[in-house]
Amino acid sequence: MHNLRRHLLLASFVFIALLLAPAASRAEPGSPVSGVVRDSSGGVLPGAKVLLLTGEHTTARSTVTSEDGRFSFDNVAAGRYVLVVSFPGFAERRVALAAGAASSASMDVQLDPTPVEAEVTVTATAGTAQDRASVAQQVNVIQATDIWERTKTVVAQAVLEEPGVNLLRTSPTMAGIYVRGLTGNKVNVFVDGVRYSNAAARGGVNTFLDLIEPTNLQAVEVLRGPNSAQYGSDAIGGSVQFLAQVPSLSAGDRPVWSGTYGLRATSADRSGGGNFSAGYAARSFGMFASGAVRHISNIRPGQGIDSHAAVTRFLGVRSDELMDSRLPDTSFTQYGGTLKANWTPSAQDQLVFSYTRGQQDGGKRYDQLLGGDGNLIADLRNLMLDFAYVKYNRADVGFFDQLTATYSFNTQREERVNQGGNGNPRNTITHEYERTTVQGFQVRGSGRAGDRQEFLVGAEYYPEGIEAPSFGVNPVTNVSSVRRGRVPDGATYASTGLYAQDSFDVVPGRLRVQGGVRYSHARYRSSASDSPIVNGKP
Repeated sequence: MHNLRRHLLLASFVFIALLLAPAASRAEPGSPVSGVVRDSSGGVLPGAKVLLLTGEHTTARSTVTSEDGRFSFDNVAAGRYVLVVSFPGFAERRVALAAGAASSASMDVQLDPTPVEAEVTVTATAGTAQDRASVAQQVNVIQATDIWERTKTVVAQAVLEEPGVNLLRTSPTMAGIYVRGLTGNKVNVFVDGVRYSNAAARGGVNTFLDLIEPTNLQAVEVLRGPNSAQYGSDAIGGSVQFLAQVPSLSAGDRPVWSGTYGLRATSADRSGGGNFSAGYAARSFGMFASGAVRHISNIRPGQGIDSHAAVTRFLGVRSDELMDSRLPDTSFTQYGGTLKANWTPSAQDQLVFSYTRGQQDGGKRYDQLLGGDGNLIADLRNLMLDFAYVKYNRADVGFFDQLTATYSFNTQREERVNQGGNGNPRNTITHEYERTTVQGFQVRGSGRAGDRQEFLVGAEYYPEGIEAPSFGVNPVTNVSSVRRGRVPDGATYASTGLYAQDSFDVVPGRLRVQGGVRYSHARYRSSASDSPIVNGKP
């Protein structure tokens, strides 16, 4: 423990020294990024909006094309970026580029009326934008239009129709994403590059996955394959990365306001809801706010028959003979909002803040009620999420093109109320409340050594704590008593990781060699004095 603290302290001193290094530590100045935007016939598109995003999925620059369709960014710090070009009536186009490379000094970007397959990934190598075709690992990139079309009720539906990925739903509110046959705590989840998963995750569905609001997403990336050097040992199956909308910056001196809204209704579950977003963009400051609410009523399956219902599986009776055509206990309400801010005081520095609040009310485990085990009560009460982070990016620091430091705060809460006993109304009603709070500290730096070699180094530390009181209530006497819960109340868990990754283009565009190494340390602690029951006694 003493050695671990010493290593963290040493890493902190190294980071501070790099952070305070003078901007002139790099001999070469920033490079220009310029080009022209055309349509499919070759005509130029004046007034097209052009954004320059960092590998951390934050807005670095913004402009609009001139009358001859040209755009230009001066003094762009070295590193990898994503160029995002949009124009009314055309599909958005994303192009990965490396500032300083000859190809980025004069680009020709073509927009098409219909969406093309996503070409850029920002998560295959953490904090680095790359062409998907150049990445050795298989990556599914799901764009905003597909997310909107697929997510009728919850965000996990975004992976529908994706090759190599499967969706698991045990109830209307909860879901898991299978990658290479693995899910749960074998597939970790990130939001904007910040860890969303925690140590209390189950081996099956992710209870809090669907608290991520789909209407606030710009893309979803699924890494199909182990990438434990970057993302930890819980990325054995892969990693699911949710990339939220980002605040924009104004191309001129005058601030710009923007906003959107959407409404949706479906007949199968008689659901309805709406969402909105509002943005403010100045030259060096941008803000974005969004909110959404939806209510999902009981769903009606095909022909009103549920072939998986408990009465069918256990008794051989068709569900419509004992149940309504709309499945009971499949309704719920969900609402939430996000606030993000982006401040770029200089061409080298950027500060990003984000806060997300989400909640689900009225959810039930249909798979444990008439739809499955036949229990009397299986409630999911007050599923709540508070997720925030502060991210600082700086360019041209010491040996790094980009250096990022992140602090995150993640609280996930739930209460499960169950009564089993094979339908016995006198069986004990159990209450399990859980609140897991995680703080995260991340430092990551990336750079290039020549035209063929790129490297990435980073460190992360996640201390976690859980509150998990549990009790049972006798429905006959209404007397409650303490019980041992799923997770010990007051338990703590801390994980630390140091990692490095390097890639070298042996034959540019044809052969790339990539390797990574990681050191991980984990500590779990639970005190017997915090346990309500020891040796079978209170």
